[in-house]
Amino acid sequence: NMGVIAFGVGIGGLALYGAMLHLIHHSLLKSSLFLSAGNLVLGFGSKLVARTGNMARVLPRTFVAFFGGFVGISGLPPFGVFASELLIILGAFKSGHPVAAGLFIAGLVLVAAGFARIVTAMSFGPCREELLVPEQGLRLAPPFALLLTSALLAVWMPPPLLETIAGAIAALGGQIHG
Repeated sequence: NMGVIAFGVGIGGLALYGAMLHLIHHSLLKSSLFLSAGNLVLGFGSKLVARTGNMARVLPRTFVAFFGGFVGISGLPPFGVFASELLIILGAFKSGHPVAAGLFIAGLVLVAAGFARIVTAMSFGPCREELLVPEQGLRLAPPFALLLTSALLAVWMPPPLLETIAGAIAALGGQIHG
């Protein structure tokens, strides 16, 4: 996702604002995915995707957290990555770069499709039936909190955070409005 951020910074204007938002939302959602993946490693005793199938049935709460992270990081609503990527795309069109915007969209679709294939295998593919460590709800509180934070920040930006983003954009020679 550094490429997404670099693209937005390179386009500038509205896309620069989208890049700053992407930095925030991507870090929240990636953290949620890593924490959910930790539950998978504990439960299945392996880091290999081939040994983590059937997550939806065997680890249902972990599945919800992991799938939520997948949906968010893939740029789908209601999560903030959707808003940030949309701003980057709109910024590219507004700045007169429709071909770059089209290539950017194609890249996003390809990456999401590849990730969807892996998540589907992990969620519904074959695996052993017994877990090494049973699923515990308390370990899932941080991933769910990060997902909720990204969803909330997609629709409401606290003024201090907005001011911080505006300062970062100004340091890069841009502005939020205009």
